[in-house]
Amino acid sequence: MHPPGLPEQMPAGLQPTDLLHLPLHQRTLTQFAVNEDGVRELRLYCGDKEICFDEPELFAFGQALGRQSRFAAGDALHWGSTIAWPRLRDLLDELIAQGVLQHA
Repeated sequence: MHPPGLPEQMPAGLQPTDLLHLPLHQRTLTQFAVNEDGVRELRLYCGDKEICFDEPELFAFGQALGRQSRFAAGDALHWGSTIAWPRLRDLLDELIAQGVLQHA
């Protein structure tokens, strides 16, 4: 049985059961701001990295991410937003590529 939002067959790559680690979670800060276009966004600061979420449907994801030290990738499906697994996987993959997250 798969958690809601997950397809029956999972392609290769990041899997919902993969453990991820936010190495700088104790130095992570989230804050809301308004950008130069007047759009509200959530900013996540992890050490020297700044991640901006300007889509309101990603705010819950960004806030929850900032509170994590270690988690299974699929757990993020339940962080108060309605992100489907393919999009969530892409977000997590990008955060891994940028060095914000690491495989645990």
